[in-house]
Amino acid sequence: MKQKQTIENHVWEPLKEHEIRPEDQIDYLEARGSREDISVIMGILQHLAPNEYLPVYNLKARERDVSPFHGYIEALRSAGLDVGKGDAEYGFRMPLPENGQSDRELIIFRRNKKSR
Repeated sequence: MKQKQTIENHVWEPLKEHEIRPEDQIDYLEARGSREDISVIMGILQHLAPNEYLPVYNLKARERDVSPFHGYIEALRSAGLDVGKGDAEYGFRMPLPENGQSDRELIIFRRNKKSR
């Protein structure tokens, strides 16, 4: 007897960009994309509410190699952030740039607890 294969539907919940506190703005801008200052990014990520995101790394839109994004995700994991697919507390996206945008962003978002 053959078993039916079930395909789970994934519904993306709308995400809202996290508003960085004014006192964290300068540190955030200096630390964004830097592995040396990843603790600053980690501190801000801890304040994300469910379904909020934070851009953490940029690449020029013409770049096709996204390995720097993956390297940064690994650095976040090494620093202790539960980021990944599935049941991880935080997820990531690498959306393609919209028309006219010159950069592609790596965004980290906090999952809604009920969707994990």
